[in-house]
Amino acid sequence: MGGFTPIFFRKGDMSEKRLIISDFDGTLLDSNGDLPPGMAEYLNTKMDAGHRLTLATGRMLSAAVKPLDGLRLTLPLITLNGCYIGLPEVFHQALDNQLMCDLYEGVAALRASVVLMQRDKAYLKGEKYMPVQSLMNWVANIEFIDTLELTHCSDTTLVLINGQEDVIRNYHIEAEKVVKGRAGVFSYPSTRYPPMWYLEIRPKKANKGIAVQKLIEYLELDEQDVLIIGDYYNDLEMFDHAGLKAAPANAVDEIRQRADYVSPLTNDEGAVKDILERLL
Repeated sequence: MGGFTPIFFRKGDMSEKRLIISDFDGTLLDSNGDLPPGMAEYLNTKMDAGHRLTLATGRMLSAAVKPLDGLRLTLPLITLNGCYIGLPEVFHQALDNQLMCDLYEGVAALRASVVLMQRDKAYLKGEKYMPVQSLMNWVANIEFIDTLELTHCSDTTLVLINGQEDVIRNYHIEAEKVVKGRAGVFSYPSTRYPPMWYLEIRPKKANKGIAVQKLIEYLELDEQDVLIIGDYYNDLEMFDHAGLKAAPANAVDEIRQRADYVSPLTNDEGAVKDILERLL
């Protein structure tokens, strides 16, 4: 985990300071997937002043900590779009094993890459259907497999499928028929690796907002003490559990409309620093 050292936080120790929860890619990190220059040092000064900081990301835990050299985080991290809170483990919502059995045949036959994420490890089948580098920032501890077996499916946190638009759109329809409301099915285009598309199957009762609620309860804090910073649709649920909501200039319209403050700066320009200077 490089220079990142987790320091476990003692509950009920907020005083009058803010709990800051920032989205990762598109918000805190720049377009290269790095912390902007000076950001780690700046955030450390805020934590030294008594504020608390953690991150909420779609990445796996080990993939999330890679860019964090020099940042002295003290709280568990929200990962896998809210399915898993780790360092230490606070919350894990896995897909139902029977659902995975029902999905198995269709997923195994797909002409696409299939990633089964299980807390902080993953199985990957079909790497030829995707540029593997597109996953390296998001997935860690990968075991590459030629054939997806039913035994790989147990205790799966999240399924991520990568492929061409027609494959993803067609399987989305099939997946909804199999899932029958037992999980969430989401498909969307890749912004960094077009024309690739993603399809994600994750537990129904898991999103970033639910994870924020779980973390607040774990830390015995009040939602009014929370500042949420996000840029994308999967950050909207977090806004339901915040006293203050903010966004970088590059945020989608739905986020910008709900934010209490929208920075004039983008994630590439250090928007998080501007937001904290204005709101803390």
